[in-house]
Amino acid sequence: MTDADDLRELAQRLLTHPHPEGATSIELFVQRLPDAWSEIPPPPGSRLLGSALHSRRGRPTLIEAVYDADGVSAAVLAMCDAELTKSGWGVFQGFGPRPGGFMPAAP
Repeated sequence: MTDADDLRELAQRLLTHPHPEGATSIELFVQRLPDAWSEIPPPPGSRLLGSALHSRRGRPTLIEAVYDADGVSAAVLAMCDAELTKSGWGVFQGFGPRPGGFMPAAP
């Protein structure tokens, strides 16, 4: 194994943790996105440092991408939002409140 392989293995093990719903894993990608996510547009004028795909029980749960871009954070984020919207992406609105939990007993 090379030093890069050893470093990747160390990082993946440090970033993997137990979860009550099953085993977790992480895949790290240097200077690229995972193949299934490669069509996500980058922020204009940015450089992709790498990404991480978090999974639980073999299913993706989170993708993180680290870009280097010049400018004020708010302006860079606005450019990202514009590029994503232009490419057909939208903001996830969530599923709403989850029912259940403790309820007051009737008198």
